[in-house]
Amino acid sequence: MGAGPLQLHWFRFNLARIKLHEAMIDCLRAITPEDATMSQDDIKAKVTRNVEFVRTGITDFLGGVAFALGDIDEQGAFCYSTPGEADSVVNINTTGVQRLILPLYILRHSEYLTTLQSDGIEDALLRMGRELHYPWASSSRSPKN
Repeated sequence: MGAGPLQLHWFRFNLARIKLHEAMIDCLRAITPEDATMSQDDIKAKVTRNVEFVRTGITDFLGGVAFALGDIDEQGAFCYSTPGEADSVVNINTTGVQRLILPLYILRHSEYLTTLQSDGIEDALLRMGRELHYPWASSSRSPKN
C-alpha cells in the first residue's frame, strides 16, 4: 500500500484547487458595492459556495492521506482490527508521506477548516513526524485535560 505516483499528483492538483477557491473567496470579498455588477446576496452565495468547495477539497485530501499512511485500503475499509495498532508503523510510503508534509502545513493555515479537519491535519502531521522520527512531531494544540 502507500501513495503511488498518480495519487501524489492528485494531492498536488487537489491542493491547487483548494487554494484557487480560497483566492476566489478573497476576490469576491474584495468587491465593493460600487464595483459590483451583481447583488451582495449573489456575492455572499458565491463565497458560501467556494467555502464549501474548499472544505470538500480538504476532506478529499485528508482521505487520501489516510490511504497513503496505510490506514485504509483501496475499498475505503480500515486496515486495523484493534485501535492500538493504529499507533504502529504500517505500510507507509516514506517518500510519498514526506511529499504530503508541506501541503498539510499549507492546509493547516486555511481559515475555512472545520474543527474536525483541523484536528485531522494536526493528527496526520504528528503521526507522520512520529513514524519518520522527526523532532518537530509535537502538537500545537493545547493539551487535553
